[in-house]
Amino acid sequence: MVKAMDDSEVLSTNLPALQQTCLLLECFQGAYGWITSWAKSEAYAHQVHDPPTSFQMPSINPSDLSSSATTWQSVRVVTDHVKFLCTKVNAPHHQFLILDNLTTDFWLPDFHTHLPIPMLCKLFSQLLVSRVQPQLAYQPLTPADALLLDFRIAHCMHEYLGFPFHFNTHLFTLPLTFGGFDFPSISRLNAAAAVSGLTHDLNHFLLAFHTMACIIYHDWMCQLNHCISLLSPTGLRRHFATCHASLPSSWVIAHQVLRSLSLSLVDTDQSYISSSKVSLRHIANLLPHSPSAHTLLNLASTGYHNLSDVGAWITSSVHHFFQISSELPAYLRFTAAYKDWPSVHQWLQSLPWGKLVQGPSPELLLSPSAWHATAEAYLTTLSSLSTYPSHHQQTNLFWV
Repeated sequence: MVKAMDDSEVLSTNLPALQQTCLLLECFQGAYGWITSWAKSEAYAHQVHDPPTSFQMPSINPSDLSSSATTWQSVRVVTDHVKFLCTKVNAPHHQFLILDNLTTDFWLPDFHTHLPIPMLCKLFSQLLVSRVQPQLAYQPLTPADALLLDFRIAHCMHEYLGFPFHFNTHLFTLPLTFGGFDFPSISRLNAAAAVSGLTHDLNHFLLAFHTMACIIYHDWMCQLNHCISLLSPTGLRRHFATCHASLPSSWVIAHQVLRSLSLSLVDTDQSYISSSKVSLRHIANLLPHSPSAHTLLNLASTGYHNLSDVGAWITSSVHHFFQISSELPAYLRFTAAYKDWPSVHQWLQSLPWGKLVQGPSPELLLSPSAWHATAEAYLTTLSSLSTYPSHHQQTNLFWV
């Protein structure tokens, strides 16, 4: 279940389990006097063949919360979107229409004289942007739509002040120190919300959400970008604006923002390569002059899918090399992959440790425990080489 404030999303793979869960939740909240607003409730069905227009969901008797009798409520079934916290998930254009109406309907107080620009800036920040910014955290807009909202605010200022020329949008939101008017920029707030949302998902403190985010990211990386990290300088060269149906739209927007700013994010834990928990096809996609797809398919049909199936990395402080399993040729002798074994053996023997990392340093391939041990040894060495006196000095003072 996903819950925030008074909104809850109950997840299930089948209707009976969903009904059972809802009934238990109804009994739990009924003990505290809470009642579900079934008129505003919806059931979201995804990848369900020929779903009905409504479901019957079990509930408690609202007139007698202590009763054990079960009542049934009709809930409308929705198949084209998911709504949470009054926001359609993965629907940036729908979010834009809501915020566009909010911006268009905004009006400034009418006085006999025009308000000064600093006060107008405060009014826009406190009365308009304060309502827009939380919505951007739920569902960011595309950069083009966010820039259009900046234009709407600049147009509102033009209409209010009656200047002969329209504000330049970039100059309108530029800070005072750079010669601008220092009005809040929805496009910059939107860019910050998209990138911070992506980093929050990939570093989520709950293991289940962190795992789901990593699965989505690696599917995106390996299925759509030939195993190249999407957030690396190489991966940012591609466009994924047409992949909103198969990817989280907020991630695609964050990728566009990073690409436009020439910024990249580095995966600091690529230890799945040093632990050999990675497929042979992934390694082949990262390196030139790798075995053909047909050769790797023959190995996979024999049961050798991952790098750990054919050997392991031997690492030390100065040298890293891949050691092939000595029993592997005997297992491949009577298979279709045996004829390709000489080329595969040569490729595995020459795997370059430093070229498998997608980042600035090969040390990213080390496990977090190895990082910890290296940092601890480095600090211990520094302390032993320090010329400063020790903090633990002998004294003749005694406390009574």
